[in-house]
Amino acid sequence: MNSEIALRILSIASLESVVILVGFSLVSWVIYKALFRKISGERHEIFQRQFVDLVTFGGFALIAYAMTAAVNSYSTVTSGALVAAGYLGLATIILGTMAYIKVARIYGYVYFFYSSKKAGVPVLLVNILSLILSLIFLAWLMKAIFDIRLGALVATSAILSVVLGLALQDTLGNLFAGISLQIDKPFEIDDWVELKNGTDKIGGRVIELTWRSTLLVAITDEVIHVPNRIVAQSQIMNYSIKKKPFIRSQIIRVPFGTDIEKTKALLVQAAKETSGVVKEPSPIAVITETTDSWISLKAVMSINNYGSQFLIADEFYTKALKSLRENGVSLATSRLSIRTNENIDQP
Repeated sequence: MNSEIALRILSIASLESVVILVGFSLVSWVIYKALFRKISGERHEIFQRQFVDLVTFGGFALIAYAMTAAVNSYSTVTSGALVAAGYLGLATIILGTMAYIKVARIYGYVYFFYSSKKAGVPVLLVNILSLILSLIFLAWLMKAIFDIRLGALVATSAILSVVLGLALQDTLGNLFAGISLQIDKPFEIDDWVELKNGTDKIGGRVIELTWRSTLLVAITDEVIHVPNRIVAQSQIMNYSIKKKPFIRSQIIRVPFGTDIEKTKALLVQAAKETSGVVKEPSPIAVITETTDSWISLKAVMSINNYGSQFLIADEFYTKALKSLRENGVSLATSRLSIRTNENIDQP
């Protein structure tokens, strides 16, 4: 490092930059305390992690700046002190830049959380903000310190660009698919969705949207990572934004000779007593099939909670089977008829 570069570094690693960083950090803390007292514990944890990172990088940046200022005071005596101050100033700039990015992430979370107080915020949005700021800081520092223009360097590296484009084709495809999902917003964090792609169907609650994939938690608690490209190409059914409850049905089979109207009434009553089934529209029971062995009755009911549909079905079957048994209605069983030829000669 020569003296000219050292002087450029020291002009950037100045007291004004430190004061601005401290000011932005204190303002972000005041905003967090003033506006986000009643947010969820999960969101408090996100802010706390960001502030811990900010204090860590900001603290090291302040220490590096103090060492830079101390060494720089001897730069008029020896040229070696100027070079040493330049290296310390470079460390200050790197740590300070990371601290500035952490402050920007906090302001990003403040904006997204304030504009979406109920729905979750994908970390992808904040990561994109961090990436853009990092590239801007990198380009500016390379130009201000080393007089290197990254734009021209990238433009002249055509072969490198092609190689990177081919190598990162899937990654970039998932990234841009994730960005398009955030622009279109077919779902938000905590929404229950079903993804249908051809014959494949995946359902679950959205818990995160990352660079590469969308994370779903299935009803059975498995975490499913679905690549963003697959999500963008799928038919998306969102069960959390319906203005009306969605319909689920359960089937009961009874033998011939059963009092159908009585059985229908028992099934409807069991559905009405099941927690999670809405009162309007009212549950109904209809005949859906008749065979040689039974009559199929379908209890049709409306529910609001997609994630509890299996628990609701379990409670309904428990109540319905108990009610049918107490009222003398049995369930159908398969019957096998065997006909014999009485004219066959006996040996």
